[in-house]
Amino acid sequence: MIKKEFGLPNNEEIFDDFPCTLRTQSTMASTNTVTDLVGSRLGGLIDHRGRLYLTEEHLCFSSNIIGVKTKFKLKFIDIKSVAKNKTFGIFDWGIMIKAVCKNHD
Repeated sequence: MIKKEFGLPNNEEIFDDFPCTLRTQSTMASTNTVTDLVGSRLGGLIDHRGRLYLTEEHLCFSSNIIGVKTKFKLKFIDIKSVAKNKTFGIFDWGIMIKAVCKNHD
């Protein structure tokens, strides 16, 4: 099911998955979605609670909160850096991923 959702090849192995929160910046100027409207009230940051999937070649994220769907697929080759990041400004269990900007599904 995960392979179909992200358009992964049948032979690509899924190594693990984790519950996680993806924090994104609201883009209110270019879209007018419910999450952007809420984000504009919270300083522009939106938290998407979902699952992170690690495959042989991809990092995938999927979230569906009260009908608001968020997903992305990022090739490992496009990742520039991965670093520890504090969540809520105090806990060391977050990570920050920086990647080359490309259009991914």
